[in-house]
Amino acid sequence: MRFKQLTQVIGIGRLNGTYSHRQLKVLVIIFMMLIMSVLFFSGRENIFTISGQTESISLTFTSNQLNKWDISGASLLRSFNDFEPTPLIQEEVYFSPAQGASAIVSRKLNRSTEEIFIVISKDEGSVGEIETENGIEKLGSYIEISIPLVQARIFPFVGALSIGEDVAVGVDSILLSGTVKIIEQEFLSKGRYIAGEYNLDRGDRVELFMDDELLQASQVKGFMRLTKDNPIDITCHGVGEVVKVERLGSAGYAISPSVWARLAKDPFITAVTSLFATLLLLMEFTELIFNISSKKEE
Repeated sequence: MRFKQLTQVIGIGRLNGTYSHRQLKVLVIIFMMLIMSVLFFSGRENIFTISGQTESISLTFTSNQLNKWDISGASLLRSFNDFEPTPLIQEEVYFSPAQGASAIVSRKLNRSTEEIFIVISKDEGSVGEIETENGIEKLGSYIEISIPLVQARIFPFVGALSIGEDVAVGVDSILLSGTVKIIEQEFLSKGRYIAGEYNLDRGDRVELFMDDELLQASQVKGFMRLTKDNPIDITCHGVGEVVKVERLGSAGYAISPSVWARLAKDPFITAVTSLFATLLLLMEFTELIFNISSKKEE
C-alpha cells in the first residue's frame, strides 16, 4: 500500500505510469544528446606535429629570434645579376631573415659535392641581414646561399611551412617519408591526448592551415637537421585546424581531428558517456520494476 501511494505521489500511477516513465526517459535522452553534442563538437586547441625526411622545404618567416641560421663556410649570391657566388670567408657567419621573407631549402649534388641550396626572396624590401665579426650587412630582395655539407647543421625556424614539392617535370626534391600527429586539448582541462597519427607517402606536399577553408596558413615552430648523405630531417609543431596533403598534383586530402577520437581518448567525455550509459540502464531497470509491480497489483 505504501509503495502504491509513493508511486502516485511521484506521478507514476498504475494507469498512466508507463506513459509518464517513457516521457521522462525521452526527456533524459534528449538532454543527454544535447550534452554529448556540446562535448563532441566544442572547439578545441589542436597542436599538429609534422615530422619526416624530405629533400625540399618552403618557408615564409615570421619575426622571431629563433630565426637565426649559422651559414659559416657558405657561398652567397647577392642578386640575379651576380653570376658567381662569393665565399663567406669569416669564421662565424649568421643569417637573420626579415619578416615575410620566403625561403626554399633543398639538397643538391654539385660536382660530387653534397650541399644545401637556399633561395631566399621577398617582394619588397630586404630579405634580412648577415652578421659577421666585421659587422652587419643588410641584404637585397633576393639571395642564394650554398652550404657544403661537411658537418651537421641545425636550422631552427618560425613561420608558415610547406614540406615537399609536387612531383612534376623539373622537380628533383621531394618528401620521402613523414608522419602527422594530432595532439588535442582535453575538454575543460589543460591536459592533452593524441587524437590521431597519420603516415605520409613519398611525393606528398604537406601544409598546415588555421581554418577548414584553407585560407590562412598556420605559424609553426620547429627545426631542420642537415647531415651528409642523408635527407633533411624536419620536426615542427603548430596550432591549427587541418593539414592539407597534396598527392601527385591532385587535391589530395585533409587531416583533421576526428570527433570519435574524443569518445575513446578524452577522459572527461569517456566518463560522461559511461555515466549516461549507466543512467539509461538504471532507467530501463526501473521501468522493468514498475511494470512487474503493476502486473502484480492487477
